[in-house]
Amino acid sequence: MREGIEEREAEREIRWEAVFLGVLLAAGAVYTGMAFGMEWRTPDGRIGAGFFPRLVGVGILGCSAVGLARAAVRLLRRRSRARADPSGQTPPRPYLAAMVALVGLQVVLVATLLPLGAVLASMLFLVPALAVLNPGRHVTNLTLSVALPVGMYLLLQVGLNAGLPAGVLGG
Repeated sequence: MREGIEEREAEREIRWEAVFLGVLLAAGAVYTGMAFGMEWRTPDGRIGAGFFPRLVGVGILGCSAVGLARAAVRLLRRRSRARADPSGQTPPRPYLAAMVALVGLQVVLVATLLPLGAVLASMLFLVPALAVLNPGRHVTNLTLSVALPVGMYLLLQVGLNAGLPAGVLGG
């Protein structure tokens, strides 16, 4: 009985992963379409505003397409060897609370991005988000919470002069 519930739970997780990756693929297609509408070279021949968004868009499309294909293959393999479960019980949804927490954190990130600035808001978002996604790995989580926003600042603000919200840190 427990085996059937675990099997259905695993299949449900794969289906939700496929739904997420499908939505990500669709959003990535829209983003990539907009990115390819931007000029990727300036009149001087230097890299323009559309260069980096094109790379990001193609990366989103590639990664989400590969992930979606892998999820589909896993789901088909599970279904081909699945057995009927006569219990009919529905397994719990263990990731619902984490998803709700992350959506709430993203709302807070968007609300604080301009007042606090991109670097500080990203750091304050990543600390609790990584605590939810990667529990117990405090040193790794804090390292990533500082390194990723600093790397984002160095790449986008210093390297590409893209202009990030400065917020309370000034600019």
